Amino acid sequence: MWRALVTGTGLLLVVLECTIGAQPRAMLTPGDIQDAIRLADSGAPAPYALRHAGRADNPVVVGAVYTPFIRVAILAKAALDAGRRLQPADVDPKWTAPLAYIAFRWYCCDGANTDEDARELARAEPQVVMLPVAERAPQFVPFTSHAPPGAIAPVWSRSGTAMLEAFGATPPYDDIVLVAAFPLEALRARRPFAIYKQFSGGESIRIGVVRADDVAGWR
Repeated sequence: MWRALVTGTGLLLVVLECTIGAQPRAMLTPGDIQDAIRLADSGAPAPYALRHAGRADNPVVVGAVYTPFIRVAILAKAALDAGRRLQPADVDPKWTAPLAYIAFRWYCCDGANTDEDARELARAEPQVVMLPVAERAPQFVPFTSHAPPGAIAPVWSRSGTAMLEAFGATPPYDDIVLVAAFPLEALRARRPFAIYKQFSGGESIRIGVVRADDVAGWR
């Protein structure tokens, strides 16, 4: 059914809720861990793309998604680069926890109408939320409310890229501003995520969505 949801940006999101699409396995099996280590043998493991929630041909990536499988593969590649081979027993359980790490970008510069807006927007701290699964790309109209029903905060959020570097990942973009963790089960087709900044002149928001043709191949 259709629902009207207010995000923390003060914007009204209209979506059609559904529960569809594949998603990565919540807990890695010993076989999964071995597969992740073998992936490192064959090349450089890379995160998955959280793509812009617009037209299918829009090439913009809003965030980089690191599932437990990809985190282990990156750990294994870092070990190989250091001249050793990662063993399953060496994998710290914190890296296989059923959380998706999403590294969100903040790229220039919509939302600022004046130079003062631009300065304030640059100083503002970005926030991220997860939104209910959408049947199609989210549509936004101006709205003001103190309540954000339907918007779910991350399990944790850390500014910068230190949480990527902690398991050996090289930030894939130079404009990543934060890494946030969400339950792995949230990675289902058409799941939207929002990163936004609020300032006195308004708000600036980017919406990324898990595309069905992408997530079908995620582990």
